[in-house]
Amino acid sequence: MNQFYLVPVLLLTLWAVGSIVTKPTLGSHSQWQSRTVVWIVALSWWLLFDRGLTGLLGWRFLPASSVAACGGLALTTAGLALALWARLYIGAIGAH
Repeated sequence: MNQFYLVPVLLLTLWAVGSIVTKPTLGSHSQWQSRTVVWIVALSWWLLFDRGLTGLLGWRFLPASSVAACGGLALTTAGLALALWARLYIGAIGAH
């Protein structure tokens, strides 16, 4: 397995386990607020992964290289570790 696929697989696993072991939601947003958030996230994913964009949105600020890929992997791993720490630490505080 390519090491660059390991981080998304770990993120998906963390999300799946977290969705099973968390407590039920006490409150939620209205339907229109939830739909708005889903559309904003969908637009963000489209902007992130559309390779056909031109102009400012299609410009790379770093050249494609293995150094940039490893740096991105390191930042993603650090973010995943921070999210895991926050879930365990803040979740433990909120449970008391």
